[in-house]
Amino acid sequence: MWLFTTTGFVSAVKQGPDLVIRARDAKSLEPIAEFGKLKIKHTPANDYPYRITTDNDTFARWTHYMCQTIDYSNFKSEAALLRGNHFAKALSKVWSDMHDVEDKEARSGR
Repeated sequence: MWLFTTTGFVSAVKQGPDLVIRARDAKSLEPIAEFGKLKIKHTPANDYPYRITTDNDTFARWTHYMCQTIDYSNFKSEAALLRGNHFAKALSKVWSDMHDVEDKEARSGR
């Protein structure tokens, strides 16, 4: 699962009994680490150089918390405030690229 929040971008995968939350930057994992009292591991040889090992329940509670705290009307603007323009620029690229997956009826007014 890929998850974009105003605090970062993470990838969650199952590895054995554990859930591993991975990120390109440590800052993306800091909110989860604080929430679950977890340690961020630096894994520079891996595709994602930062990781947290946890369980599904902790990750689910954190994502629920993030949903409950949404108080903004524009995601990219809020992310720019919290993470800066460099992060917001990357989000804009993803947002733009996702236009490629719109189906033919998306803009038809049906």
